[in-house]
Amino acid sequence: MFFNLLQTELYKIYSKPRSYIGFVALFLIGFYTATILIFLAIVAWGFGILFFGKGDLMILRSEEITILPANDISWRFFAAFGAAFIALTVVSAISFMLSCFSNNSVGPIISTMAIIILFTIIATLDLPSFQTIHPYMFTTHLVAWHMFFENPVPYHEILNSMLILLLHIVGCLGIAAWHFTRKDILV
Repeated sequence: MFFNLLQTELYKIYSKPRSYIGFVALFLIGFYTATILIFLAIVAWGFGILFFGKGDLMILRSEEITILPANDISWRFFAAFGAAFIALTVVSAISFMLSCFSNNSVGPIISTMAIIILFTIIATLDLPSFQTIHPYMFTTHLVAWHMFFENPVPYHEILNSMLILLLHIVGCLGIAAWHFTRKDILV
């Protein structure tokens, strides 16, 4: 009885078009990413108010100190977490793309981390040959969320970073969809 039910459910899943399965996987990736970020936002906001109270925000940088008034913090905080969601979605999209080319689950995770580390190393090398690709590397724009805490907010730079990150997301998901629809998933 149980095996007949299991066989029926598996048939329902595998009888769906591959694009449906890929869409469900993509939706779950976005859901998990958003859930983690919402949890971190609640923890950061809650502990920040608990330990430091409400008031002005002082941001220490190597060359300056920025003080933001208390009524100007909330929107910056949530906008920064929105930008962080887009940045983490890039990482998720790269991992999703690599998982379409792999038959195990550990390889894409390790490969994604290796790509992030490699691109970070390339970005820190101050070689002229890398300066042409540096503005288009996703690791350059992963930390764009911190620009929401500058005064004044550099909206043009943030928009540029978000567009480049969105292009990486679309590119990775496009490659993943192209390969996933042609992949033999019965083996």
